[in-house]
Amino acid sequence: MLFTLEPFYPNTPAFLEAVSAYQIVWGGYAEPMYSTIEFFVRQASYPDWSGFVARAENGALLGFAFGSSVATGQWWYDHLQSHLVLKQTWCLVELGVLEAARRQGVAQALHDALLQQVKQPRVALSTQINNIAALEFYRKNGYQTLLEQIEFTPGQVFYTILGKELLRISEHGQRARAGGFILRSHAGQLEVLLMKRFKPERGEYFVIPGGSVETGETFEQSATRELREETNLQFHLEQKLYESINPSSARTAHYFIAKYHSGEPSLHPHAPESLERQDQFNRYTPTWVQLEQIEHIPLFPSAIRQRLARDLRNPPVQTVQLEEYD
Repeated sequence: MLFTLEPFYPNTPAFLEAVSAYQIVWGGYAEPMYSTIEFFVRQASYPDWSGFVARAENGALLGFAFGSSVATGQWWYDHLQSHLVLKQTWCLVELGVLEAARRQGVAQALHDALLQQVKQPRVALSTQINNIAALEFYRKNGYQTLLEQIEFTPGQVFYTILGKELLRISEHGQRARAGGFILRSHAGQLEVLLMKRFKPERGEYFVIPGGSVETGETFEQSATRELREETNLQFHLEQKLYESINPSSARTAHYFIAKYHSGEPSLHPHAPESLERQDQFNRYTPTWVQLEQIEHIPLFPSAIRQRLARDLRNPPVQTVQLEEYD
């Protein structure tokens, strides 16, 4: 499905269209129209508010999403203060897609467009505990459970609170790392793209394609940029597989599964590895490796090597937490 995104603000036609779409998406759960308009206007008055709508080629509205930074005096935040500490947090308040446009990338595009605007280091949201599709969507995007359940309104459905870090700097000033595993099926075998390295003092070994998260990037954005620079392939991220921390440096790493589309692996001409550090003493070669071979190659970090093939064949529902020591 082809669609475009556009920001929306109060006193614009798109604002009222988003209100109407909200009524349709939430059906019997939605407040009367006048109350929904008041809700949207109130949300738009909060700090760092941002909203987007998605439109089909014919101009029809397909979905909407918006949120703002949390602050004392906001209903949602005030209800959570006795349960969670949410400092420097941006709240994804609503993300809704009309039924006919679901599972076609609209929700992901709206989600990513919002997070590109976020300046806070973390994002939080709430979703109904029985909304399985929403829970799966957010967990595939790296959200973790912050609070199993909370009853905002007595007698109504319970909600789960989810959250994710967007950018963390370790206590030693090191930026987080992001990268991933591009998967393809070739000649009846599953293969993953790894970076073959060579240094005279270490010989040949393999690492996960990736690099440091830049200021203002989400982990997903950083992983996508790094994978494009280091592989020159066409792909899309599917879900976050691992989140690791090095106990000695407190540096975190965030690794995603990506689906291969096309291309032959090579360093992008403008990648730092291609321009700055590639010589006979320090080589980078993006290489397809069959899953069966992973346990038998010198892949680092070693904490991932023993479980990677299994996790790529059958990805866990939630992101796996690991510790790295090399």
